[in-house]
Amino acid sequence: MGMNHAEIERVTSEIAGLCGSFLAEVRQPLRDRLVLVFSTGERLVMVPRGSCARVHLSLQRLSSPKQPYSFQGACRAHLGGRLLEVRKADGDRVLDLVFTHGQLHLRLTGRGGGLWLCDGDRVVSAYDGPSHSGLPPLPCPQPDLRSPRFAPAADQSWNQAAAHYFEEQEAEDELGALRAGVERRLRTERARLQRLARALQADLDAADGAPTLRRTADALAANLHALPRHVAQLMVSDLEDERVVHTVQLTKGESPVQAMERLYRRASKLDRGVDRVLEQLERTETKLEELTQTLATCATAQREALERLQQDAPPQRAASAQAPRSPWRTWAGPGGQQLHVGRDEAGNRRLSFQQARGDDIWFHVRGTPGPHALLPLAKGTTPPLDLLLAAAAIVAMASGVRVGERADIQYTEARHVRPVPGSPGARVYVSHERVLSIERAAEAPPGWTRVV
Repeated sequence: MGMNHAEIERVTSEIAGLCGSFLAEVRQPLRDRLVLVFSTGERLVMVPRGSCARVHLSLQRLSSPKQPYSFQGACRAHLGGRLLEVRKADGDRVLDLVFTHGQLHLRLTGRGGGLWLCDGDRVVSAYDGPSHSGLPPLPCPQPDLRSPRFAPAADQSWNQAAAHYFEEQEAEDELGALRAGVERRLRTERARLQRLARALQADLDAADGAPTLRRTADALAANLHALPRHVAQLMVSDLEDERVVHTVQLTKGESPVQAMERLYRRASKLDRGVDRVLEQLERTETKLEELTQTLATCATAQREALERLQQDAPPQRAASAQAPRSPWRTWAGPGGQQLHVGRDEAGNRRLSFQQARGDDIWFHVRGTPGPHALLPLAKGTTPPLDLLLAAAAIVAMASGVRVGERADIQYTEARHVRPVPGSPGARVYVSHERVLSIERAAEAPPGWTRVV
C-alpha cells in the first residue's frame, strides 16, 4: 500500500526545506515515476500509483529509458526556476509543488492517484497520458488514522527512512513477480510433460494389442481360401483357441488379403515402436521428477537462484495467432458431404453470392428472417431426398425453430437466388423454389456433426 497520511506529513515537512533551490533536471526513468534533480544535488522521487505510491527524497540514481516519455519532455519545457512552495492539502494525500514556472499536482489517493503538470489553472500534461479535461474531481478524503510504518534511525531523516522502506518494498514486489513468473513457466512445462507422459503411456497400451493383431492376421492367412469377397466384415476362428472368434472390419474395396497385410503391418509397427516409446517415457518421467523438485524450491529461492531458473526454464511459447472466424458454420455428414450455414447477415451475403456455385442448393426458412444455408454439389448432381431432408433439418435447428414445431424450408439452386438492390441486410429474390415441410427434431440428423 502507498504512503499514508502520517507518512506524507512527516516527509513533506522535510521536502519543504528545498524551497528556494533551483530545478536542475527532470527525469522519468519509468512510466510510473518522476525524479526532480535540484541544484543542491537532492533528488525528489514521485510515484503516483501502485502498491508503493510515494514521494520522498532519495540518493538512488536511476538510468533513463532508451525512449523518453512524453511527460518528461512536457516537464522540461514547462517546469523550471526555483521551488517556491510545497503545499499539502489538509487531511488528504494531495501535494502541490509550485515552481517559478509551472507546478506539479500529486495525488497519492490510490486508484484515483496521479501526477499532473499545471500552468495556473490549466493542465498541461498528465504522467499517464494526455489530459484534455483538466484535473479530475478529487474524491472526499477518507479518515486515515494509521501510524507511520517506518521511522528514522538516529542518523536518518524521515525521507531517508521512507526511501529505505519503499525501496525494500519494491525489491520484495519484484522478487515476488520474478518468483511467480518462474513458477508459472515451470508449471506450464510440467503440464506439457504430463500430457506427453499420458500420450506415451497410451502408445504403450496400444502396443499391448500387437499380439492380438498378429493372431487375427494369422487366422485370416489360414482361411484365405474360404473367405468371401466384397463384404463389410470377416469373422474367423483363432488358430490356438477355436472358441475365440476374430472380427475384422474391411475398408471400402479392401480384400481379405489386403486386410491381412494391413494387420501384419500394424502389429510390426507397434512392436518396433515399443523400445523407442519406453525410452522417451523414461526420460519424460525423469524430467517430471526434476521439475517437481525444482518447483518445490521456488518458494524459498532468492533472486540469484530465481534468475538462474528463469534462464534455464523452457521459454514461453507464443500464443498461436487465432485463425479468423469463418463467416459460416460448417456441418459434416455421411460420405464427406458438407452444409454451410451463415452466422450473420455478412456471412449470409458471402455464402449466397461469393461462395455459392450455380448447382449448389440454397436453403432458408420460408417467410422468417434467419441464416442462409448452402449445400455444395458437383455440377450436374441431383441430391437425394434424404440429403435434402437432413439439410432442411439442420437449417431449422440453426434458425431457432422450436423442437416439435413445423417449418417450411425453401430451397433452390444457388443460380436462382438474387440480392434485393439497396437492401441493408441480406434480403434476396428467390425463383424456382421448392418447399420441404418438416418437424423440428431435438437432435441433428444421424451422421451429421458441426465441425466449425
